[in-house]
Amino acid sequence: MDNIILEKFRDELLKENNLKTAQSVRNMLNELPAYLAQRIYDRFNGSSSPFEKVWIYKSWDTVFEKAIVDDIYLKMDIWCYEERYDVVFWTPTPEVEESVFNSCVAKIHSLKEFSPKCDARNQIVRHFAFTEEAALFDFIQELLTELNTIIYNSKE
Repeated sequence: MDNIILEKFRDELLKENNLKTAQSVRNMLNELPAYLAQRIYDRFNGSSSPFEKVWIYKSWDTVFEKAIVDDIYLKMDIWCYEERYDVVFWTPTPEVEESVFNSCVAKIHSLKEFSPKCDARNQIVRHFAFTEEAALFDFIQELLTELNTIIYNSKE
């Protein structure tokens, strides 16, 4: 960082309680991802069908666990950061061929804005900005509704 900017910042921190305020802000930013993950959990816990459950992993990852579509075990992780959410839709089953996973995903209109996750097989990802929580919640609800419809129609 520029030393001139840091010097001005230091001078501001020396005034009154500014250091304590800055430390509080830093601590809150550090805790923000866990808070965001909890908000997702609170909104969808108990209403996550067709996923069997929702839980939090490592405090910042809200996991939607086990929806079965076309005999494929599917999961969705929502990784929460200070500035964004990364939604990862995937199968943890290594035996599933990439073409089979891609065919399953192609049926799910809600996933049309996702792209392949470059460092992982059978995973797709979409990013939402920090300011897009409402759009994220709308997407999750739309996906849940669509998956339930797909599963229901496949049983007929």
